[in-house]
Amino acid sequence: MDRSRATDRAPDDEAGIHHLERIRDDEVAAMQRESDRVERDIEATRKEWEALREDPSVPGARPREDSPPDDAAEEAAGDWSGTAEAAKEAGQD
Repeated sequence: MDRSRATDRAPDDEAGIHHLERIRDDEVAAMQRESDRVERDIEATRKEWEALREDPSVPGARPREDSPPDDAAEEAAGDWSGTAEAAKEAGQD
């Protein structure tokens, strides 16, 4: 038996090492629980976001495939009559 190794660690050191291992294990378990919680939050948020993307009452939402087609160009363009003249009058031409 190599006595130099036997005297490297006192029994108190062993207890301290085991204590630190338990603390580390507890921290790892807590981090895993937090990671699981964050993953659930992300999934719930993703589902909510997808539902909003599909909701036609939400501005900018994608239209459903079964919804009637719109004239998107006219809806986006609106009524711009007279804006060129107003811009010229304001010196913004």
